[in-house]
Amino acid sequence: MTTAVLSESRQFEFYREGVLRRLLPTVADPKAPFQAGMRLIVGQGAELVEHKSDPVDVERSAQRVRGDGCDDISIDLMRHCETITTISQNGDRVLRSGDLCFIDYGQPLSMFRSRHRALGVIVSRARAREVLGDDLSSLAGTPLPAQGLAAVLRRHLIATFDEAGNMSSPGRAVATDAAADMMLAILRERLGQRVDEDGFQSGYYEAARIVIDRHCADPDLTPDRIAVIVGCSRASLYRAFARHGETVVQAIWAARLERALRLLAAGGEGKPAISEVAWRCGFRHPATLSRMFRRHFGFTPHEARDRPFG
Repeated sequence: MTTAVLSESRQFEFYREGVLRRLLPTVADPKAPFQAGMRLIVGQGAELVEHKSDPVDVERSAQRVRGDGCDDISIDLMRHCETITTISQNGDRVLRSGDLCFIDYGQPLSMFRSRHRALGVIVSRARAREVLGDDLSSLAGTPLPAQGLAAVLRRHLIATFDEAGNMSSPGRAVATDAAADMMLAILRERLGQRVDEDGFQSGYYEAARIVIDRHCADPDLTPDRIAVIVGCSRASLYRAFARHGETVVQAIWAARLERALRLLAAGGEGKPAISEVAWRCGFRHPATLSRMFRRHFGFTPHEARDRPFG
């Protein structure tokens, strides 16, 4: 969603009414050219949002808080900006590129934004309450640490939006839910609560399996590359697979072999050559496909191609 396709006279009006649901924006000259855009990825009980615009001031007044009933919470990443100043009940904060900040939309808030690009994960208060309890007021407007799980979330948000066009709808939903799990775990740490790693480790695993299924035909697919796409460290990725009794490398080769079996067993005329199947499934040499295929399935690629499958 972008204002670039609109006439200059309608750009800010559209941004105010159609893009920002929670905040009221103002600019020095609403009739001047104004560029803004937004991308939204929806998961189960969470959203990822990418938002960019020219300089703008936004406010969430106490009256608006009482009137619209919106009390979501979010962690926002300032991917690119000069400065963002937030004013909340916990004081004034100045944010710069790379900073993460917790926002409570159930509290009044003002922000003075330079030209910026921000990424965020938004969770309903109902979901947050199940994990964190009722009182989040002490966190409103506070910046988050640059290291640890917050750094993982930062990489995950960037990677998700960079790879969104290469992911299926279920894949984007898994990435969104993994971000929400990390967000809640970070907030638990800030509140001094014990963090359960199972939720976001499971999210890493599911997201990585989707990446593997989609990209296994690439012979250069590696655990390091998968970790970058998913947005976690290689160690976190290995731990996520270890919880399922697997390794990442095993999952990559298994996906390639399953794809090869589907191609070889497909009906119709013109059965593919073994060399073509190897090339289409990420094997650099047909001999490697033949050796691993027989070890995995108990029969050769030639037998798979020639035998009937019902």
